[in-house]
Amino acid sequence: KLETVIAIDNQWTSTCRFADIVLPATTQFERNDLDQYGNHSNRGIIAMKQVVPPQFEARNDFDIFRELCRRFNREEAF
Repeated sequence: KLETVIAIDNQWTSTCRFADIVLPATTQFERNDLDQYGNHSNRGIIAMKQVVPPQFEARNDFDIFRELCRRFNREEAF
């Protein structure tokens, strides 16, 4: 059994319901990002531009992981 379960998501999922800590992630509208297209073939990459600022305390997944690594002295992972 895990001592602590941490979830990172932008929706209240079943994983979040069972987590001890939930860290709110941004949606695709709240960050600049890259995405793949082409159904399951992933034939190309498109740039996604931020449309609205992050809502409430939401943060980009990359920033969440980078901050966790910093706090656990694992910054070399990023």
